[in-house]
Amino acid sequence: MSKSPSLAKPAGWPRTWLLMVVLSVSAMAAWQRTPNWPFLALASIAAAGAVSLLPSVRAPRVWAIGTLLALAATTGVGLQETYTLGVIRSDSTQWLEGDRAERATAIAGRIAELQRLLTESAQSAVEHAAIATYPNLPPLALPATGRTEVGMVLYREGQLLSHVGQSRVPLDTGAQGMFLGSTPFYTALVVRARSDAGLYEVVATALLASAPPADRFTQSLVQEVAGPRASSVRILPPLAVGMSADAGERIVRWGAGAFA
Repeated sequence: MSKSPSLAKPAGWPRTWLLMVVLSVSAMAAWQRTPNWPFLALASIAAAGAVSLLPSVRAPRVWAIGTLLALAATTGVGLQETYTLGVIRSDSTQWLEGDRAERATAIAGRIAELQRLLTESAQSAVEHAAIATYPNLPPLALPATGRTEVGMVLYREGQLLSHVGQSRVPLDTGAQGMFLGSTPFYTALVVRARSDAGLYEVVATALLASAPPADRFTQSLVQEVAGPRASSVRILPPLAVGMSADAGERIVRWGAGAFA
């Protein structure tokens, strides 16, 4: 009489470990609806329990490890966000002022960086054009400015020769040096450089801010730095040199004068 061989017990995940994982996920789902410390504590304790039970998990253990890493990342983000919400609730005015100041400082720093980049790029382009043999002029090259839109145009005796990138503000204002160009929808940093003989002129622009609905089709410096809160940022020309600024405002200078 033959006897069928016994079947090996299939590998799997222990029910207790699964319960800890499901409990942690459910607590984090509840935390997303109502962020608070009790839900986050429950999710963290359940995740810690799942970690302690990991040695009892048989194959496929790699998926179990991946699940625990995801839980750890989620609860970590929850800790940071819950703390931030607590700070906001305890003193929303102070937090908002600090957030405005941090955002203004970051944007002012990026504008100062763009001032240097555009000035160097425009000057380099006009110098290369001046020593080239017309009409075999070198192509214009945009400076590396991250995701912020930039543009550059080359003129010869007032006639447009070449253009690269995006220029969303008028360039034929006749203003020299560096200035803010603006339209009802766009504010841009504009830098104009001329060759020594005055034959060639390069105008470089960087989009600093764009107003709705134009912001859906552009990538400005403010959008790059401020993200979803870009609509709360305004870049304006200075009212006067030496003007004072509050905690949420910054003055960007170029040389001895105030630029914005």
